Amino acid sequence: MWHHLSLLTPGTSERQFAATISSTPDGVGLSEIINSLMFKRASKACSYVHHLIDKRVKGLRKDLCRACISKLTGEPEPLSLHPDGNHKLCRRHRENQKKGQSWYEDEVITSQAELKSVKEAVATVRPQGKNTIGSKCGNAEFVAMREVSSRYKNLATVGIVMASCGHGCIFTACDMCEGETFRHTLVAHIKCSKFNCKFLVNDVICKYWPFVEFLGKELREQFGHLTNGMQGFLSRLHGQCHSWYCQILFFGHWKVGAAGTLGEESEQVFSFFSRYANVTKVMSEAGRNDFLTLAILYWNSRKEKILPRLVTSRLLIAVHRVHFYQKRLVYLLAKRGLTEADLPDIHLQLYNKAFEYIKSNREDKKKTKLEIVQNEIETFYYEHSNMHDRIASVAATCKWKAHIRNKISKLNVKIKAKLVTLNALTEEDWITKINGDVYHPLTFQHFTEGAFPWEESNDASFRENFKLIDCWMLLKRNEEQPGQSMKEISQFLHSLKKSIEFHHAEVGNLMQPDVTDNFVVQEQELVEDLLLPQTDKMLFNQAQASMKFAEIRRLQMVLNDALRYLKYYQHLEPGDYESMLNEEESDGDEINECHDSDSNDNEA
Repeated sequence: MWHHLSLLTPGTSERQFAATISSTPDGVGLSEIINSLMFKRASKACSYVHHLIDKRVKGLRKDLCRACISKLTGEPEPLSLHPDGNHKLCRRHRENQKKGQSWYEDEVITSQAELKSVKEAVATVRPQGKNTIGSKCGNAEFVAMREVSSRYKNLATVGIVMASCGHGCIFTACDMCEGETFRHTLVAHIKCSKFNCKFLVNDVICKYWPFVEFLGKELREQFGHLTNGMQGFLSRLHGQCHSWYCQILFFGHWKVGAAGTLGEESEQVFSFFSRYANVTKVMSEAGRNDFLTLAILYWNSRKEKILPRLVTSRLLIAVHRVHFYQKRLVYLLAKRGLTEADLPDIHLQLYNKAFEYIKSNREDKKKTKLEIVQNEIETFYYEHSNMHDRIASVAATCKWKAHIRNKISKLNVKIKAKLVTLNALTEEDWITKINGDVYHPLTFQHFTEGAFPWEESNDASFRENFKLIDCWMLLKRNEEQPGQSMKEISQFLHSLKKSIEFHHAEVGNLMQPDVTDNFVVQEQELVEDLLLPQTDKMLFNQAQASMKFAEIRRLQMVLNDALRYLKYYQHLEPGDYESMLNEEESDGDEINECHDSDSNDNEA
């Protein structure tokens, strides 16, 4: 009970839990008997033993997603993985703290030794120093867009980077001992490459992907494989803050084969895991590692039950969206007097324009005075927008809001002075066109709207082309989703079927007596190491068989729930999997009969 309570309701006191048990009629006086320290140690040991049983006896892989396991190879092949950082799961410095020994070690969370080795390898070609990558894309600035970070120096562990698939199952994780940097994402990226994923989702992929490509060229043997067979993916929500050329090149729903991948799966995971913040900040290093590893495995095991519903809901949503985007695309094409055959050429024009823009920015290192002033105005725009957002979302008191408004008024004076400088430098090519043939210089109103005439995204024809191609791409991705959902539900059912068949075969081996009337042991080396008597060996085999039968029943229940959703899939027959639900369970009684007969023989 405490195992589930501590993970589902974080922050619950162990002492109060013991007091609650003692309040029941059957547990009167237990709170005085239970030793809190021993209870804590015993609960950790019990959870770890259950983890070993799930891993070694039941063969569960809780660090994977059944819907992402290939039917052909039996290996994980997720469509996308999204590594992202969570700064709430921090850990504070504690004086005279014992290091302790972690139960799970690097079961899911990457060890600090491996993280250190990756940082040292990167430092050979890109030494840590100043932030060599700009933290700005378009009119937005991203805190995670850094190679080096000196934030949160007073914390022992700043947070954690988790990489989850499109279904929200966590595949790997990495602790952050400094602010979120590209090196932490790189460690998760290395693990993701072993899972054969097609898309790597990242909130600042426009800056991270060139960083990885540079490492791949300089350290080909160690990092050259990271970009092979994998594409960068920018989520639609975070992509709205990026520049126009970044959206064209990295928008995930503009990638062929991405289907209905949202790219915000890690945010959904963090909405649950952030509740552990009050617990992890006071833990030891080993205790935090064990708790978060156990929480990740527990989260993945709970996800397994709802995967069929999740996959099917995406299928139904995609079918609805296909009809919506078809009507919208017809309307946009008729408005422009175009046909669907013209869309590939428009898409190619946008791509070439974005590529040429990036190429010209890389070549022209020396900027003119006009370009410097334009960049300063864009920086002011970000700061101005950020302050208004803080008033609406962060500032809780009138005094706080008044302080921010005072800063805004001072900033407005600088902005208006900079606009005067810009208009003095601006020629007719940089003037905004308003009200027919009348031209006006850039004003403060234009600034507040973010309408900067030197940006390609403010051109009317460009905006219309972008809107048209964006609608077309959304239509194509939603048309791909039914096929992707069919593949995922098929892989999920196939994985359950294979697991049930495997356990039945293992139970059959355990139930076959050999010449000496001893059960055949699956893990013979483990039994020999235990040096158990012959009777205990038989009991050990019977225990394994009982655990496997319990796992078979659990898998059959999950399979039975999943088969209810097959009515939404045309090419999947329930008969291929219903046979797994009709297996006779008389073998379980046979185990008990064998146990009873052995006991009678021993008594005789």
